[in-house]
Amino acid sequence: MIRPNKDLIEKLLKSYQSNFDVSGSLQLIFSPGRINLLGEHVDYNDGIMLPAAIDLGIYFLSGNHSNSEISIHAVDLNETIHINPTETIRKLKHNHWSNYLLGVLSQFQKRGISLPSFQLAFSGDVPLGAGLSSSAALESGMAFLLNELTQANLTKKELALIGQRAEHDFVGVKCGIMDQTASILGKENHLIELHAKDLSLQYLPLELEDHLLVLVDSKVEHALASSEYNTRRAECDRALNAIEAITGKDSYSQIDKESLERLKTKMQPTEYQRALYVINEIDRVKSAIHLIKKKQLKQLGQLMNETHVGLSNQYEVSCDELDYLQLTAMEQEYVLGSRMMGGGFGGCTINLIQKGYVDQFIDTLSRAYTEKFHIKADFIPVHISNGTAFIPNHIYL
Repeated sequence: MIRPNKDLIEKLLKSYQSNFDVSGSLQLIFSPGRINLLGEHVDYNDGIMLPAAIDLGIYFLSGNHSNSEISIHAVDLNETIHINPTETIRKLKHNHWSNYLLGVLSQFQKRGISLPSFQLAFSGDVPLGAGLSSSAALESGMAFLLNELTQANLTKKELALIGQRAEHDFVGVKCGIMDQTASILGKENHLIELHAKDLSLQYLPLELEDHLLVLVDSKVEHALASSEYNTRRAECDRALNAIEAITGKDSYSQIDKESLERLKTKMQPTEYQRALYVINEIDRVKSAIHLIKKKQLKQLGQLMNETHVGLSNQYEVSCDELDYLQLTAMEQEYVLGSRMMGGGFGGCTINLIQKGYVDQFIDTLSRAYTEKFHIKADFIPVHISNGTAFIPNHIYL
């Protein structure tokens, strides 16, 4: 069930009416951001992960265009771009929000699908830079819309792959498939047990009972985030190449810690640490699946803590702010588990806490974090949502 942000939808509708011709029917799409309970940085390493869509994301309002072009208005930035759908889609600018959407348009063209003319306004309530994949929400929403407008009849898995390719080719981030899959294929109150090796998935019910997931947005995003993401991927690839040259095994899903230890001298120390984190994280996810099925949340929280230590010490994608938020959270007896989430070097932590202590949690961490870093964190309770979908007209008209 989608819980529409009616205030945001009203703002979106007013902006659409101010910027575009409003004749003809409109359609509204919600494309969610995502969390990842466990399985960080293993989606491009053939691992298993446990993502889920959340009830925060991007809203797209679209309608027919009076001219033969595509017009896209970013409400929160008050910027509009115009594109000729009959010409080859290219970047308008480097490092620009439009690349997430243009990349999707380009992928449809590469499949030989003719682009229609349309006008689109979008706005969101998912925090930018918090590690909740607002980028994947943009890509997924655009792919979902185009699939409807062109009647291409692509599957949701195909739409997720289109979003991933858009990010590779137009944005320049060699992301895995997790973010787009969670955004497109999310299911309320379920995690997605996603296997990167073959893109197989199944839904895993998550019963938190008297517990809740709360995100803490550090409000920092260090400049290393984008470049180091690609660096980590290259380091993992080099480590795996060294392993394959000796063992013939070409996937981290085939390797255990004992085998890696025997091969330690065949790779650089940094590459060994990256590989060790990946193998440990794959094992943690396998353990988490069993714990979730047995509703053993305390042990699940401990795995979250172990993941944070691995991300900080072995994978080296944390930062002082995230480490402090995680450590302070775990000093509270009502917190079962806490870890950084997302690409790293900023963004947010995900925390599993007892419901009755949310206000106390927010007060304690807010005061401590502000005193330490002079930054005001944001606190975001999240609910697991369905994936990208249309919102019925009666909600906004």
